[in-house]
Amino acid sequence: VLDLKSLIYVDSSGADGLLALVRTCQKKNVHLIVCGLDHQPMDMAQRCGLMALLSPEQLASDLAQGLDRAVRVKSAG
Repeated sequence: VLDLKSLIYVDSSGADGLLALVRTCQKKNVHLIVCGLDHQPMDMAQRCGLMALLSPEQLASDLAQGLDRAVRVKSAG
């Protein structure tokens, strides 16, 4: 669970790092959940293709929702 609530700005290097993290998690079959992505970071995530790599189940509005989803994924798996 990656909580980005306090993140207010993402530049291209940060976007590349997030993309690399998502791809690594996918390759290693790790279920990544991203929480609190809003405003400029959300815009950057959409422009760099990050949002296309994440399913709706991998996005949460806040940490509580993200942790709840992680527990459900763990219980189902």
